Amino acid sequence: MNVRKALWQVGAATLVLGAVLLWLLSHDPRTAPSTPKTVTINNVNVADISAVAIKNSADNYGLLVGPDGAVTLVANGDAPGADYAANEMQGFIFLLAKLTASQALEGPQNLTDFGLSTPRATLAMIFKDGRTLRFRLGKASPVGDGFYFQKDGDTRVFVIGKLTGDLMLRARGDYWNRKLLPLLSAQTVNQLSSVQLTSRLQPGENWRLEHRGDASFRLTQPVSGLVHAENAFKLLLLPMSGLQADALVSATGPLSTYGLDQPTQELTLQWNGEVNQILIAPAPKGGYFLNRKGDPAVFSLSGEKTQFLRLRYRELMGDRVYNGSLAAIARIDVTRPTAQITHTMSIHGEGTELFGVIKGRSVPYADLGRVLAPVFDIGIVAEVARDASARAAINRALALGPQTTVSITQRDGSQMRIEFFSQDASLSYLRLNGSVDFLVYTRAADALVDALAQVTRTAPATPVTPTIPGT
Repeated sequence: MNVRKALWQVGAATLVLGAVLLWLLSHDPRTAPSTPKTVTINNVNVADISAVAIKNSADNYGLLVGPDGAVTLVANGDAPGADYAANEMQGFIFLLAKLTASQALEGPQNLTDFGLSTPRATLAMIFKDGRTLRFRLGKASPVGDGFYFQKDGDTRVFVIGKLTGDLMLRARGDYWNRKLLPLLSAQTVNQLSSVQLTSRLQPGENWRLEHRGDASFRLTQPVSGLVHAENAFKLLLLPMSGLQADALVSATGPLSTYGLDQPTQELTLQWNGEVNQILIAPAPKGGYFLNRKGDPAVFSLSGEKTQFLRLRYRELMGDRVYNGSLAAIARIDVTRPTAQITHTMSIHGEGTELFGVIKGRSVPYADLGRVLAPVFDIGIVAEVARDASARAAINRALALGPQTTVSITQRDGSQMRIEFFSQDASLSYLRLNGSVDFLVYTRAADALVDALAQVTRTAPATPVTPTIPGT
């Protein structure tokens, strides 16, 4: 009984203590917020603003708002042909017009305590009716992540966010148009014609990717071959899309100061009838210097944003010789001259209604992928060597003629010719559209021949005799 009474007393005391703590917390001015989470500093109509003047430790410039809302940056000693990002300047003016704070300290205050007697930045918002609002940005607040801020005519000291304060500390160069490449997406990709990467120091890694329309991509250098749309977007197009430099290094160059007079790489993008050329050179402390060819400005960009500059054509191909889709094939011809074997299959229909016809026999969609799987599984074992002895070995193999030839006619009329020339019992040189670049396993050709031979024996005869493209 005494134990139960003691436990009850402990529990009651705990409840009382908890109530007292809650009361203290709710009434302690050090812990209770004295202002709302968001405090309005400005709420003016952007259309009423004619200009904003900024003066800080880095620069002194003005943003003029035209009758159509376009913003122009003006400053003494500006670079000829200065190119500033209008959307960023417009965004800053809008932010200032609708400025809010996380806290307001009621005045009057000792401005020196907040760095407002010698502010880090002063701003003036000039209205079309002639009025002017002035602002001061003080030092960083010791608690939280923000800056002290004050507006003329208001005795309160505000705490604004760090990102907002950083914008007020921008130099004019921070507004420079840093966009290097256009925005690439599934919706805009049809404006893309080609992407080419050339390297002055490693010409063997040069490549060129062409867009044939409707997200169909083909390498034309250093080899000719199809590239999966997924690979093209994931490895190249999306990382490049709307690429912006980290910072403007110099508005006037000269390019030689940054190694861009002899760039290590050059990226060329043909887009919407225009050619975008980016010159690239490594920066001494990491990352890259970049230049839009024909523009004197030099930019910097971190290495993390430029993985595609180290992309090799084999990665785009996915180490597969043929990267087309089953639905894109109109006809496939397979010949093995030494064994007097010839197979021709035409493919018809759409989607899940696809079917093949080979020697009067029908191959339904359910079997078609399995039968032609060896075509999509021709893997690249290695690139052929380029020395004299390797070329001599290739020429000897070519002189004997192809062991197996696979000709693929696609529905868009394009063709791909894949030829196997025996190197030894297990490996073959592969000639792709006339160029010998790879070694592949001979069994890849054997698997295709066997699959087509088997289907001609097991597939049901079809009464339909469709027209075969190319005949």
